[in-house]
Amino acid sequence: MKKTVLQIETQLAMTNSFKIGHNIQNRYDRYVERKNAGGVVGIPTGIEPLDYMLGGIKPVDLITFYGYTNTGKSWLLIIIAVAMAKLGYKVLFLTKEMSSEQLGDRIDAVWSGISYNRLRSGSLSVVEEKEYIDYLNKIENEDVTLVVEEVKGGVLTCASLIDTHKPDICFIDGGYLMAEDSKDGDDWKGIVRVWRNFKEIAMQKKVPIVATTQLKSQKAALDNASFAKYIANECDGIFGMEQSEQ
Repeated sequence: MKKTVLQIETQLAMTNSFKIGHNIQNRYDRYVERKNAGGVVGIPTGIEPLDYMLGGIKPVDLITFYGYTNTGKSWLLIIIAVAMAKLGYKVLFLTKEMSSEQLGDRIDAVWSGISYNRLRSGSLSVVEEKEYIDYLNKIENEDVTLVVEEVKGGVLTCASLIDTHKPDICFIDGGYLMAEDSKDGDDWKGIVRVWRNFKEIAMQKKVPIVATTQLKSQKAALDNASFAKYIANECDGIFGMEQSEQ
C-alpha cells in the first residue's frame, strides 16, 4: 500500500510541460545566469571537478556515490554537506548507516578542521581543543542550517522528513539499506525500486537528493553490481569511488 500511495502521489505531481515556442525570455535568462555563474547554476558541492561536470546540484537531481566498504562514501557526503551548509543552504542529512552522534562527531571535525581520530579518542591537542570549544560556542549562537536525522523506516520516512524540514538539499547515507526485499541490501531489484522512488521524490518535492550505495567489489565499475547499471538510469550523476594505496 505504501508503494502504491507513493506512486500515485508522484504521478499526480509530475505535470510540468515544455512548449518550444513559449517562455522564450525565461530560457534566455537562464542561459545568462549560467554564463555569469561559470556554468554552475545549482547548489555547488565545493569540489571543482564535480561542479564542472554537474553544473552544481539542481532541484530535481538524484546524484549517487557508490563503492566498496570503507571507501569514504560517508566522509565525502559529510564534506559536501558541510560546504553547502557553510554557504547558507539548508541541508538535511539522513543516515541509515550510523548513529546521529557518530555522524555529529564527523561533522564537527570537518566543520572545525580538527582531527576526527583525536576528537573520537578524546586526545585533542591543546590548540585543537581550544578550536573545538570556539567552534561549538560559535555555532550555538548561529542559525546553523545542517540537520541530521536517523532513518528508522524506508523511502516514505525520507519523504516525510523532507516535508518536515523543507531543506534545499537532502543527503541519504546508506540508501541501499532501504531495500525492503533484502535485509542486507543484496536484492538488486529492491535497490532499483528504492532509487526510482528517490528520483520521484526529488522531482515531486523539487529537492535534490544525494545518496550512497555499497558494492561488494573494490573495483568501482557499473558492471560489478547487478543494480549499479540499472540505478544509473535513474540518476543525473553516478560516481564510483575507489581508494588508492596512498
